Amino acid sequence: MRVLVAHGQWERRGTLATHQDLPVDGIERALRDGLIHYVALGDRHSRTIYLDGRAAHSGTHEATAPDEVDPGWVLLVGLDGAGRTQLEPIRIGRWSLVHRHHHLTSSADILQLETWLASFGDPARTVVQLDLDGSLPLSECLDLEARLARAGASLASLRIDPSGVVPLTDAADPADVGLSGAATTAFELLAAETTATSRAALQLLVRLAREGQR
Repeated sequence: MRVLVAHGQWERRGTLATHQDLPVDGIERALRDGLIHYVALGDRHSRTIYLDGRAAHSGTHEATAPDEVDPGWVLLVGLDGAGRTQLEPIRIGRWSLVHRHHHLTSSADILQLETWLASFGDPARTVVQLDLDGSLPLSECLDLEARLARAGASLASLRIDPSGVVPLTDAADPADVGLSGAATTAFELLAAETTATSRAALQLLVRLAREGQR
């Protein structure tokens, strides 16, 4: 029994300079002629089977990127004298890497996001990247911040890009959050700005004011 072990792409799936295309025509000819009996491949991190199981990328034993289709397996390969193969995938991966975009415009959207973050079967081995956009009232932005902090405490990692979420400050009253004097002036100046820095500063100001009232 002769097994060819190789590293490269069976078909091009990217433009990275490190990707090497395999000589597929030559490999298929060698299998047909009985020069080799199975082709064990590395490079592609998602489990992928070719030629009715005579060649395969077994994938990585753990996920390494969110866009991988089917990582976390090894392949137990059986060969016989007639050149037939039998592949048994064995699941060993325990980690999940997830990248997701959420559009937020209401408290219902926040609750839906919180429910989704609580749905992972093994949160201690789950890494989540969240890209958020939309617009929310200032009070709901603070509620979102608190809920994400609670959800992140149970996950292995929760990375958040909230730069696309715009706080709606038009109807906000600084007195509603206990601001007065110079703090009111700061609130109004920040509310008039549209930069990400001013939005973050405004949310920090309101959060500190609320914490001071407790």
